[in-house]
This record gives sequence, C-alpha cells and structure tokens, in this order.
Amino acid sequence: MNFIDEVEKFTHKCWKSIFMEVHEAVVFIDSAATECLHWHTGDQGYLVLTTAGALSVHELATYNLRNVKDINDGKAVIICTSAYADFYEYIIKMIMEQNTFKSYTIITTVHYRTMNYDNSISNKEIKNYTKMKEDLQSSINYKNPMQNVSIDIIYVPIFISLLTRSLFTTPPFANLMPPIHIPEPNKIKETELYINHFVSSLESLFHHLDITEDIYSIGKCSDYIAETLKNLPAAIKRRSKLNGASGSRISLILIDRTLDLCAATSHDTSSVLSRMLCILPHLPNHTNDIAVNMNPIVCGSMIDAPFIEIPGCLATTDKSLIDILISKKQQAVLVTANHLLQNILTSKGSPKSKITTRVSVHSLEKQMYKFQDKNEIYSTLESSKQLQIIWAIVQSLKSDKNTQIELLLSIEKLVSQNVAVSRDSSSVLTQLSNIIKTRQDRKLDTENLLALLIYVYALAGTEIHFSPAQEQLLEESLSMAVYEDIKVFNESTDITNGIYQQILLLLGVTDDESAKEISIKTAKHFITMLHDIAKKREGLRNYVSLVSDPHPSEMVQYIGILEQLVKDIINPKRPKIHDLHAKSMHSSISFNLFSKSKIEHHPANNPWILIYVVGGITPEESRKVQEIISTYKTNCSITLAGSRLLNPSDIVNEILLMGIKN
Repeated sequence: MNFIDEVEKFTHKCWKSIFMEVHEAVVFIDSAATECLHWHTGDQGYLVLTTAGALSVHELATYNLRNVKDINDGKAVIICTSAYADFYEYIIKMIMEQNTFKSYTIITTVHYRTMNYDNSISNKEIKNYTKMKEDLQSSINYKNPMQNVSIDIIYVPIFISLLTRSLFTTPPFANLMPPIHIPEPNKIKETELYINHFVSSLESLFHHLDITEDIYSIGKCSDYIAETLKNLPAAIKRRSKLNGASGSRISLILIDRTLDLCAATSHDTSSVLSRMLCILPHLPNHTNDIAVNMNPIVCGSMIDAPFIEIPGCLATTDKSLIDILISKKQQAVLVTANHLLQNILTSKGSPKSKITTRVSVHSLEKQMYKFQDKNEIYSTLESSKQLQIIWAIVQSLKSDKNTQIELLLSIEKLVSQNVAVSRDSSSVLTQLSNIIKTRQDRKLDTENLLALLIYVYALAGTEIHFSPAQEQLLEESLSMAVYEDIKVFNESTDITNGIYQQILLLLGVTDDESAKEISIKTAKHFITMLHDIAKKREGLRNYVSLVSDPHPSEMVQYIGILEQLVKDIINPKRPKIHDLHAKSMHSSISFNLFSKSKIEHHPANNPWILIYVVGGITPEESRKVQEIISTYKTNCSITLAGSRLLNPSDIVNEILLMGIKN
C-alpha cells in the first residue's frame, strides 16, 4: 500500500464528487477550498470547473457577493469550508440580493456533527444538517415566498493540498496556530471548533484509507487534538471495526509549532522554495503559493498594456518540480531549470543555446527573454507552468532582498554562537538593540527584526536568562522603532501589503503624544510575548535545547525539534522519547504473554509515519528531514504535513502582531 497514492485518491474522490454537482451551475467557492483545488489541479481550477460544466465561477467572499449578478438563474453551487451554520444563511441572503436561483446546493467541508450553531439543538436536528437546512429554507422562502426554491447540503471533506510526494498542507486550517498563552474564553471556543473540524477531517481521511492510527503528540495543543481524535465516536467505531483485521496502521505524530519558532523565523533559505516565500508575495488569498510577475516575459515591450499584471505561480501536477525547489541546492535547481528551458526551446525547432560550464541566474534570465518573441508563443503556452516556475526562480534569486536575507542570516549565526557559548552572560540583546536603532542604515525593516527577536528568545528558551538591564534597553529601542515607523507610515502614500504597516495605520494615531503612548504599550507587549515564547519548551526532557553542544573546533548549530524527533524515531537504537505522548487505543506499553515482559510501542513499528506540525511547516524543515531520512535505512515511510507553509513574516503576524490587532 503506497500511502501517498491513497491520499491522492482520497482528494481525487472528493473533487470528483464536487465536479459532478457543478454541471450547468453557477459556482461560488471560498479561498480555502480554492487553494485546495489550486494544488489538486496544478493551477487549473477554473478550467477544470468550467470543463465539468460550471456556467461561471465566483469568489465566495463577503466583500464580493453583493456585486455578483449572474445572468444564469438555474442552480447555484456553494463550496464552503466555514464551520458556522449562520454563515451559510448569511451568504445565501447576500447572493439572493442580486440573483434568483431556482436551487442551491451547498457543498460543505464540515461534518454535520462538527457544525456550530448559535443555540443548543437536539441530536435529531443536528443529524444530516436538518436544522441548518430548515433555517436556510426559511430564509429563502422569506425572501421569495412565491418561488419554490430547493436546497441540498452535501458533505465533502476537502482539506488537503498535496505539494510533493512527501509533503502536504491543509488550507482550511491555515490559521490553526497553538496559542502562546491561555486565550480569552471566546477565543477558546473558536479554537475548539477549529480543532473539531480538523479532527473530523482527519477521521474522513483515515476512514477512506481503511487504516488504524497510533496517535502521538508533543505540546499542549497537539495533546488536545490527539485526545479529541482518540475519543471521537466515528474514530472509535472505525477502529473497533478494524480491530483484529490485517489492515495497515499509521503513526500520527502531532507537534506544536510554538515549541520551535526558530525554524519558522530563521532566514536560512538553503531551500529555494523557502527563499521564494521570503522574497516574492503570496498569491492573493493563498498561504502556500507565491505570485511571480510574468509581465516581462509575456508582455515583452508592449506599451499598450502597461498596467496589466499577469501573475504566475508554482502549483503544478508535476510534484517533482516542487520537490526540487525544496530539496535541491541552489546550483542544482539552476541546472534543472536550464535543462527544462533547453528542452522547451528545442521542442519547437529553436536553436539550442550554447551550454555554459556554469549556469547562473543571469544566463537563465537571458534565455527566458527569448519567449518575448511572438514566434515562441506556442512554446510559451504549451510550457506555461514550467516557465512560471523558472521565472520565479530567477526573480527570487536576483532580488535585491537577498542582501537583506544574507545579513539577517549572518546575524542569526552570530546570535546562536553568542547565546550557546556565553549563555547568561550573553550581550546579544545589547547588540540587537543597536541593530534596531541603526536598522535604516543597514536597510533592515522592523518586521524582519521582530522575526529575529522571536528566533533569539525561542532559541534561548528557559535555559538562558537575559539581564533586566539588557531587556530594558531592548524595550526602549523597540518603542522608539515603533514610534518612528508610525510617523513614517502616516506620512507615506505608499501602502504595502505588509501586515505590520497596515496594523500601525489602522491604529489611527495622528498626534505625537498618542504615537509615543502606543509605541510604549506595543514594545511592552512585544517583550511580554517574547518571554512567553521562551517558556514554550519548559518541562520538555528530550527537546528542551535547540542548539548543538559547543565544540572548540566547530560552530554551534541550531537543530530544530523536527530534525531531532525524526532522528530519534528512525534511529535503530530507538532511544526513549519522553516528550512524545502516546494516545493510542492500546497503552503505549503492552505485555508479552509468554515472557511477561513489557513491549513498548514505537512510531516506527508502523509502515507509515505522518508528522503534522500544528501551526505550519517550512520548506527548509522538509529539506532537512529528507536529508536525515536518506542517511538512515528505515522500513517506514515518513510524510510531513502542516497547517501551511511558513515564512518569518507569517510568524511575526500570528504571534506578535495578533495582540496589537486585538
């Protein structure tokens, strides 16, 4: 049984059932479902839907629905990942303001037992979305009392974006981040609902695979998810049915992202995909793909279309291309890109370029400009996806931002060395305070430096304590930086997509006194959050430290929890992993009936190990894990997954800036 093939069959089955519903229908689809479709079809989502018979496709977003008036009035299909029943009623009301459809088919990714209602309702009303359907029908009848409008609700558990043969993400749960500290009661309810939806989706996958899981977890949020899956009635029923059968087993390992924020905030971008995520903007409303401007290639010197933006992206059905971007070194990626270009150019009879001894970003760029020639239009169309990926490689590796990334990486390495060797006597915060003060001279922005501070405190953990004097200096530097940024942003007409800038502008601070007051509060909030980040590994035994032991002849290195865990799991000696909490249906320890000796169950006992990072994973982590697996001989297959792909800015937004927004 090839497990990734089975996951692919699961996603194919889900989407096939949806495609059967869209024939002669107007389709409304939300961003999370769109992202799943985007990766499933290799950036051909719209074409696949229209080929399946959809009359038109619209974005399911509240800011957009009131402006959608479709000439077709037959059937509307709504594809939605929301777990709130009242949201479906709200969006149908908005659609009906401009349209008069005769029937509605709601395709929801949320099981009826997970759907959230404002008021408590009976099990009979919950079953098969009975109450939700009645409420929706009532809203429709109120709006159009003279028209007989039918409504149907279908459950389809789409939640996976398969990026490579060993890595997938879950767009509907892109914002599932373990809290740094205990959240407010209303936030707890929201997180529980999110987790219940996630657990229900996992159960749908395991049910399709006809598989039994052994559950392990590291971190409080992961412990809660593991316990919820363990006690889910549908999961208990599935395991009971498979008990004693010769079916396959899987080891599911859940890990809190917040236990190791170093990996997510590091600017170590040996993986080209990691560098792309740091440099190029996200594709709008996507968390796992980037947007690359194809204008220079497609438009060429066209002067009649200067304002047209043609975004390319990475999503492709050829999973090996994404795997190359993750696992291969930069020069190997350039060589592969050059080989692809040569094949494209020669396929249409173009003269083959002279093969250089060393392929460079500039040589690739020069060859790409050949596609501006109108004679190459067919090559451009037939090889569009490969050209988008190659151009993304060129744009990311030649960007001016690379200088900033290299500077931040060098600071990270110095910080790691300083913290590991000097420990409590480290002067790293004093150094960072000076860097914050002189950030403009170094061409570093505050958002990047906030990511660096998260890296430092996550690395230090509770093993290393910074002096109060140094932290006071850091807080003052941060306060001044925020104050200066507020003034600059208020005076600037250039509004970027940066979350940090947008949040400071939304504060609406205009006078100098208020700006100083807000800056002081914001700096205090940052320091408090950094202290909480440092405490996240408190109580761990195996993975309390993220640095290698200092050695006179070697530089200290950061070693992430994911790396350490995978090494321990596939180590033939099978060291005891105290931090890995077993939530299996059987105890993690069973007894041999003949020898009466204890037998400990181990994740590597099963043929497939799925490691899911709650909060997101980085391409760099995936690359390092692949390297570790290749050095060990193991009989089990390891698949990585996470809420989303992360870059340092994502963590700054989710961890530090979220408090300011609230």
